[in-house]
Amino acid sequence: MNLVSLADDAVASAELERPPRIEAVRVRIGDLSGVVIEALEFAWDVAREGTSCHRARLEVERIAARIRCEPCRGERNLVAGAAFRCPDCGTPSAEILAGRELDLTALELGDELPAGEPAPSRDHTPDPLPETAHVGAPPHP
Repeated sequence: MNLVSLADDAVASAELERPPRIEAVRVRIGDLSGVVIEALEFAWDVAREGTSCHRARLEVERIAARIRCEPCRGERNLVAGAAFRCPDCGTPSAEILAGRELDLTALELGDELPAGEPAPSRDHTPDPLPETAHVGAPPHP
């Protein structure tokens, strides 16, 4: 998943509101979403430059992976490496209740820009990461 694209999409969604100032962008990221939160935070810093989000915080709510276990008659949080098995009884489960989230949940808006600060304009697309940059993966030989 291209995290700069994901961060760019969050900025574009926030800018649709056309507020004078965006203070924070809140997202929910599930453990099973495939998103590395630290990499998204790095991409956020790149994507927000030159936009109305240029001073905005990215607030991430991590959602634990949760399954339903029939033999235990309840919901259980998955343990890392548990391969979709109940951490209590070991029974496999195909019923995923949470952990796949990838949601923009809220924008925190400010009243207006500080005095003397021009509104940012996004006349360009951020430069892609250089070919030598690898987010979350080792470089290819």
